Amino acid sequence: MFDKLLEDIELLDSHLLGWETSASEVIFYFEFLLAKNHPAYVESGKSEVGCFRVGRMVASEPQTISGLPQEQLPPKWSAELPEYVDVAELEDITIDPDGGLLIVAETYRVHVRAKRIDIYFD
Repeated sequence: MFDKLLEDIELLDSHLLGWETSASEVIFYFEFLLAKNHPAYVESGKSEVGCFRVGRMVASEPQTISGLPQEQLPPKWSAELPEYVDVAELEDITIDPDGGLLIVAETYRVHVRAKRIDIYFD
């Protein structure tokens, strides 16, 4: 089930935008670079290398969380750019069959074990 979540997402060109936590879930916000085969891929009129989409990775019913330096770091919109401000460049995301999620992004190494992990695109 988890092995398909990251298919056709170019992780090394994606960015961590922030996160929010609660008792029932941990939400990570990303700007993902999607390959043309990804179901959320949208043609853009811009001269971008690929399709960048903001997405949320939701870890529902977290059992353990380690490596988050603070509980909340919501995404910040920059009107000057205009886009979300990157917190860190994404290096890797690993999801194991038992619900373990490992996110490595520059100075962050976050591990979450949850009952369910999903990705949603806005």
